[in-house]
Amino acid sequence: MQMNKWGTVLTGRRLGKDVRKALLNQIGSNIIVIDFNGVRVVSHSFCDEAFGKMVFEVEEPKSKIKFINTDNTTKIVIKHVMSERLREKQLNLV
Repeated sequence: MQMNKWGTVLTGRRLGKDVRKALLNQIGSNIIVIDFNGVRVVSHSFCDEAFGKMVFEVEEPKSKIKFINTDNTTKIVIKHVMSERLREKQLNLV
């Protein structure tokens, strides 16, 4: 999925929710490749809404989602939000 179709600056929970819905419609049993080519900036809130919250809706999201063409900052933000949401999910199961 080309992220640049939503713009070069991806911010806010509203946009993140739209992206998450689009991803969930495609994921099924397939691996989704999320391509950040052409995206200059992403916000923490966007990444949390788009990718972090997917841990509650997709079994083993790390095995079904692959991120490509991300800069170091984007990688760090995505890893952080997914780790935090996974931790939250684990705490709720205990």
